[in-house]
Amino acid sequence: MKRILKVIRSLLLLACIAIGYIVPQGAVALANSDNMPPLLITELVPDATDINGVDGYEFIEVYNNTDKGINLKDYKILYRYPTGPDDDLIWAPVPDNVVIQPGQTMVFWIMTGSNEDKTVADFNANYGTDLVENQDIVRMDGGMHNDRKRTMILATNTGHEIVAATYNESVDNTEPDKGIMFKYPEDGSNNMVMISNRTKKGTPGTIEDGQVPDQPVHVENDTIPPTISNLTKAENTPPTKDVDIVAEPKDDVLVRTFTLYYKTNKQTDYKEVNLRINRDDSLYHYKIGFLEFISADTLDYYFVASDGTNRTTSSTYKINIDRDRTSPRLNVRTGDILTGKAVIKGSANGVDPGNLKLLIDGSEVKESYRALEQPAYFAFEADGMNTAAQDAVTMGKDVLQLVDGGVADYDTVAVPVDPEKLTRGENTINLRAGSIARPYYEDDPESGLDDFLIRNARLILADGTVLRDPEHSDPTERLDMGDNGRFLPVVNFHFNIPSESLTSKAYKWETASTSDGKHRVTVEAPHQGDISADVFVDNNGPLIKTTLINRNEYKGKFVIDVTATDNVAGVQSTNAKLDDEPIDVPYNTSSAELAPGEHTLHVKSVDKAGNQSNKTVEFSVVDETPDKPSVISPKNGAAGVSTNPNLSVKVADPTNDNLDVSFYKAYKYNAASQNMAIYRNATGLEPPHVLKPDGEKKLTEDEVKKLQSPDGQYMTTDSTTQFPYLRFNVKVDGQLDENDTVRIHWEGKSLKNRKVTMYAWNHSEGKWMAIDSFVTDSEENFNLDGEVGVQDFVRDNVVNVLIQDQIPPPQDYDYTFVWMSDTQIYSELYPDIYESEVNWIKNNKDAMNIKYVFHTGDIVNQTYQENQWDRADRFMKVLGDANIPYGVLAGNHDVGASADSGVDVDYSIFYKYFSADRFRDKPYYGESFKNNRGHYDLISANGNDYIMVYLGWGVGDEGLDWVNKVLADHPDRKAILSFHSYLLPSGERSTLGEEIYQKVVVPNKNVHVVLGGHYHNVASLTSEIDDNGDGKPDRNVYQMLADYNGLAGNGSGYMRLLHFDSETNKIYINTYSPYLDDYNYYDPAEFPGKDEFTISMDLKPEVKRVATDYFDVSVYSDEKIGTAKNIASGKAAKATWHDLNENQTYYWYARAEDRYGGKAVSDIWRFTTKNIVPAPSKLRVDGKSDTTVKLAWEPVKDEGSERITYELYEDDKKIAETTDTAYMVKGLDPDTAYHFTVIAKNEKGEQSEPSDKLTVKTLINASVIHQLIKKYGDSGDLRPPLLKQLSQKLTQAEHFYNDGSIEKAIKHLDDFLKLLNKQQSGEYVSPEAKERLNEKARELLTVWRNEIKNKE
Repeated sequence: MKRILKVIRSLLLLACIAIGYIVPQGAVALANSDNMPPLLITELVPDATDINGVDGYEFIEVYNNTDKGINLKDYKILYRYPTGPDDDLIWAPVPDNVVIQPGQTMVFWIMTGSNEDKTVADFNANYGTDLVENQDIVRMDGGMHNDRKRTMILATNTGHEIVAATYNESVDNTEPDKGIMFKYPEDGSNNMVMISNRTKKGTPGTIEDGQVPDQPVHVENDTIPPTISNLTKAENTPPTKDVDIVAEPKDDVLVRTFTLYYKTNKQTDYKEVNLRINRDDSLYHYKIGFLEFISADTLDYYFVASDGTNRTTSSTYKINIDRDRTSPRLNVRTGDILTGKAVIKGSANGVDPGNLKLLIDGSEVKESYRALEQPAYFAFEADGMNTAAQDAVTMGKDVLQLVDGGVADYDTVAVPVDPEKLTRGENTINLRAGSIARPYYEDDPESGLDDFLIRNARLILADGTVLRDPEHSDPTERLDMGDNGRFLPVVNFHFNIPSESLTSKAYKWETASTSDGKHRVTVEAPHQGDISADVFVDNNGPLIKTTLINRNEYKGKFVIDVTATDNVAGVQSTNAKLDDEPIDVPYNTSSAELAPGEHTLHVKSVDKAGNQSNKTVEFSVVDETPDKPSVISPKNGAAGVSTNPNLSVKVADPTNDNLDVSFYKAYKYNAASQNMAIYRNATGLEPPHVLKPDGEKKLTEDEVKKLQSPDGQYMTTDSTTQFPYLRFNVKVDGQLDENDTVRIHWEGKSLKNRKVTMYAWNHSEGKWMAIDSFVTDSEENFNLDGEVGVQDFVRDNVVNVLIQDQIPPPQDYDYTFVWMSDTQIYSELYPDIYESEVNWIKNNKDAMNIKYVFHTGDIVNQTYQENQWDRADRFMKVLGDANIPYGVLAGNHDVGASADSGVDVDYSIFYKYFSADRFRDKPYYGESFKNNRGHYDLISANGNDYIMVYLGWGVGDEGLDWVNKVLADHPDRKAILSFHSYLLPSGERSTLGEEIYQKVVVPNKNVHVVLGGHYHNVASLTSEIDDNGDGKPDRNVYQMLADYNGLAGNGSGYMRLLHFDSETNKIYINTYSPYLDDYNYYDPAEFPGKDEFTISMDLKPEVKRVATDYFDVSVYSDEKIGTAKNIASGKAAKATWHDLNENQTYYWYARAEDRYGGKAVSDIWRFTTKNIVPAPSKLRVDGKSDTTVKLAWEPVKDEGSERITYELYEDDKKIAETTDTAYMVKGLDPDTAYHFTVIAKNEKGEQSEPSDKLTVKTLINASVIHQLIKKYGDSGDLRPPLLKQLSQKLTQAEHFYNDGSIEKAIKHLDDFLKLLNKQQSGEYVSPEAKERLNEKARELLTVWRNEIKNKE
């Protein structure tokens, strides 16, 4: 039985090795020798005594945890970054064919580039050891980071991870020469457990108690060799396509080494590559670059698999390289389309180009030359090329390829070179370092360049010839490019192409000199015959036709359509623009839809050969809009008008078309209307975020009178503390629907350079929406006009309008803005630093009066690592939960960017966490550009308005245009701009920064500060700008870079604090790390102006003003009065409005329309009808109970009327009709207020205006108190036993009252009050419930006592 268990444990061990010792969560692993890794990492020293400024004695200690020796040739060390296995560095000891004896250690001494000349004796002297080289210590190239999290992994050559040891996980574990000790894992995983660090000097070669298990892992003898399956699909491949090799080795234990051997038919020796398992499909892949077989005919390969004991060699496989072996041959094929200058080439195997003939349409060409037949490839190996840089390979200014995808570990970059660009003799190819904006050119320098290493630059011809620059012929020579340290922005490589490599005869054919259509190209070779190709020449763009006639005038409806044809290449695309705006054709339009006068149609069509045609048609349309109808009768404002008036307007049309004229009912309200209530106030936000902010005051009668007509009398509201406004609450008449139009008009003035905005309350979105605005350039009057839809802006026939000036409130204290940037390393490795920043901001919000927080990008380090986004999301939410306004933008790390051109950026993850939806409901959030790719915030502090404008990575013209529009719309706000990249560490603007400066900063006078990160350092630049062109500076713009990431301590949580002092007009800037509780990364004494400095800004609070002269609201309803058809231009149109009420004001308007769709709408006019019936007076209460009210009023005397009827209304609802002058209203609720009016009506149906409104409250009864007891019982404000006792007392009182025993009812109600107010009752009733019950019980007592008095 024990033997069986041992076998099972051994099998489990092998399975664990195969899968990397991953144990399912929750599984229990026994701490015995049989499920332990066979090798253990027992000690690390990443930080050691320096040699030439670099750690000289770093080491990794590995322990053999088995009972047999293990040869290191089957293993490698993996150096893992937090980004995961994709970025692993693979290290191998030298020599690798050494054996770790059972129960012994092997020390891997790290060669860091500065210690190669040191001996093991030096190593032993440093640690006091006695290790023997290549016996228990070996050398290995590498280098371990001192400060950041890293994982050291011992893995097989095939990538199976045996054991792992991690250090610097959120805590710094390193100190020079101090050991980081690990013990074996006891949880069934392969992760070593750290047991000590920074406590004592390293002990290489020595194992301490408890580091390793008591019993070693027993290893059985292995006699079964591996098997190999070749899964490669390619049997043939073109010479310019990489080959993917795929295989699957299997073994009963574990394949430790799997090697691919390959060579071409032109090579003698096989190339050897160790393959690693692919994590996605568990297969083994290798890509053979085409440069290795570009000139070969075949590619041979085989595999060797080893399990450490047994070895298997596969069969040899062959891949044929498909190339055009036709001879002779042409570089064109039948059907090819040629345009412009086309190069025709002919080639033949073994034939010198001088012996070939090239013919076009049977005629031999002249002026031919020798040329390369196929493209060449400029290749080099690089390390450290940044994904954000525009490094480039060029020939002069001609860019062959941007190398902007990032290159590391001396990967090969192969750039195709068009053979037409290469000639016999010297050819120069340039490798240029670039910034994030563009490559460096000698005549147009650039700073902030990428810094990287290159080697082995060569030009590879299609025949396999490798050419090198004589000055850089050593393939191992490393060139340090860039501008950090050695300044080497460009390397020019010169390649001499020999004549014998130019194997084709070429001819530059000027196809424009021949006719479009088919032509035959032929090459003839001695003794090999000829070959021809029928090609098509196409140098003309498509033929464009349009339905429009040039210089024609159009009236009515017409269609714009376009066709494009090309008989040779065919049409690729066709685009049409009408007056520079793109349109889709066919395009239906009319003279009514287009503006009168001249128009231009421009059509562009491109064929498949790239030829472009353009066609422009100029045409005009008549003025189709009729004149606005003018009133004839009744005159505007007329009084005493008939109740059946004749409406008349004069109409005219510029083209004398007959018109149909419709008359409609309208409504108009101004400050004189009873339907309009006007309020004034000032708030800290613009606009307010509620419909009716607290603190509003209704205008007095005298103030309202100033607004009733545009007479120069102003209702002025000033403030230096808040945003002043007037709110107009207008109740409109009629049954409005979505076809009705509500127009709003305001007249007034403000101070110079102020922005006054008209808002209307949008009920659908629950916020004030800007309808119109105006930026003043003087203190003269101006108008604001707007139109709102009924569906969104009218509720219960009420529309609300706000007129507000912009500027904020001063405080009695100064305030602070906080600026964070480039937190990517905190999101990735040091979340505690990130958390310390936001918690400090939250905790100091009140003490430092923190008004706002900036974040200028690189929120995370890896775009697609969502755990980093989750951290950033959680930490930034701390600010939101504390109601601290903040804004963010995306840096290149946030969007996977390869360049700052807007191309190849992926905002999808940024949108998931920081889209506009996150901020949309924040009161300070202004507007989003492309879902928060850009946005602006409106912040007010200490009497100053700020606008914080952000634009994330991928800045382009569209984004800058948006920024300019935002700044133009808010000229009275001090602008602080945020970009991820703007200023270089040198204090100069980057190329992108210069573009932003010229296009945005200089033209906008309200820009004062620009913030940016991206570059690891700090810098500042002050630019003086002359805004008025008088040669003197008018403003300073302060531009700052602050990115502490990458500096010592990984930034350590330093962030900028901007302290505003209104009294001195200064902004004091310093830097603080909550994580270290330390001010200023750079010592101000040693580095003045670096981290602590002062800038000036006018912080004096500004006066805000809204001076209103006149306001009205017009409702253009679709309630038709009548229509007059086919009215001649210049004539009158008439309609009768029947059965109007007398002594009432009416509004109306007219709409004129011709049969071509032209239409015009008149102004709104008003008139008042005659007065007939007087309104009832002295409406009063003649008695009331708990459910009834008796109303009375004075009789109406109306001359000529024999009978007057009275209609009673409760609110606006008719409840009764009577001929008496009194009426008993029944069925009312007790203790409830009601509002009544009365209208008088004569026998003709003519009626009066409503009487004055009368408000009456019914008497209380016991049911009201019963309802209160139930309500408070349900809410828990009244609890047993008091609840039941009070209910019983009230029921008893009610019983006696209903029996007529009012005095007994009063006694029981008194008992109710005594019980309620007993001291011991307090624990069973809330203060609010007690107060309310007392109030209502006493009211009922008063009613009952009054009944007794009335009976007496």
